[in-house]
Amino acid sequence: MKKIIIFTAYVAASLLLGASAYAGEMPPIPDFPMSFWGVAKVNGTTALAGSVVKAYYGTMLAGQVTVLDGGVYGYTEPVKQKLIVAKGEGIITFKIQGTQINSGRETGGSTAIQYSTFESGKAVNKDLNFTVPVLSSSGGGGGGYTAPVVTPVITAPISAPTTTPAVNPVIVPSSPVISVAPTTTALVLGEKIYRIDELIKITKYGKHSKEAKELQAELMRLGFLPKNFKTTDYYGPITAAAVKKYLASKTSSVAESTTVDVDSLIGKTKFGQKGNDVVALQNELKRLGFFPKFQKATSYYGKITQEAVKKYLASK
Repeated sequence: MKKIIIFTAYVAASLLLGASAYAGEMPPIPDFPMSFWGVAKVNGTTALAGSVVKAYYGTMLAGQVTVLDGGVYGYTEPVKQKLIVAKGEGIITFKIQGTQINSGRETGGSTAIQYSTFESGKAVNKDLNFTVPVLSSSGGGGGGYTAPVVTPVITAPISAPTTTPAVNPVIVPSSPVISVAPTTTALVLGEKIYRIDELIKITKYGKHSKEAKELQAELMRLGFLPKNFKTTDYYGPITAAAVKKYLASKTSSVAESTTVDVDSLIGKTKFGQKGNDVVALQNELKRLGFFPKFQKATSYYGKITQEAVKKYLASK
C-alpha cells in the first residue's frame, strides 16, 4: 500500500513540474491595442472631413484615422471607427494633417495634446482641440490654419428644397434675381467659411452621397439651380454645370483692377469694412507681396488685411 501511495505522489509531482516547465516556454499573451474616440477641432472649429488624426510615441507613428463629418474621428460604439493605437513606450502625442491646416503639413498645434501612457485594451473618450496659429503675411511658405474664404456677390430666388429619388432634367438659370449669401459654417479671424465650398470639395461627379443632395439645395437657394429643381443624392451633369457657374461667380466677384493706387484704397477702407474697395486693396497688396499669396481675396477687411496694410506702410 505504501508503494502505491509513494508512486502516485511521484507521478503527480512529475506532472506538476512538467506543466510548470512547459508553461515557462509558452510565448506571452500579446497586449491588446488601446483606442481613442471623440471630436477633432482646429481653433475651436470642427476639423474638416478628410483630415487625418495621428498618434505618436516620440517620432514613431502608433496609429492614424481619417476624420468624418462633424469632426468625428471615432465613435463610442464598439463596432464603429476609432483611433487604434499600438503598444509603445512613453507619452502618446496627437497630431493632425489636412489641406486647410498648416499649409497641408502635419502639426500638433502650439500646445501639445497628449495621453500619459499606453493601457492595453482601454478605450478613451478624448476630444482633440488643436491650436494652430492663423497664417500671417510674413514669409512665403509659413504654417498656420487657412480656409477657403469668399464673400461672393450673387443673387438668387429663395425657395425651400424638395426631394425626389429621380433626377429631373431642367435648364440651369443664367441670371439670379434676389441677393442671397451662402451659408456660413465657421468664422476665422472675421473671415467667413462657407458650407457650399466645403461640399464642393467632398463631393464627386457621378457619385451618390447625402452631401451631393445638400450641395444641390445650396445651389438652388443661391440661384444656380432653378427653384423647381428636385434634389437627389446623385452628382450628375446638372449639378456639375451649376457648380461651374457658382465658381465662375466667385472669380468675377474678386476680379477687380490691380492698378488702383494702394494709398488711395487704404484711405477709403478701414478695419471691419466690406466691399469691392477691400477686394481691390487685398489684390493690390498681394501683387506687391504684402498679402499672403495663397490667401484668397475677400470683401472683408479683417486682421489679415490689417497686418498686410501695416507691413506696406512700414516699407514706405
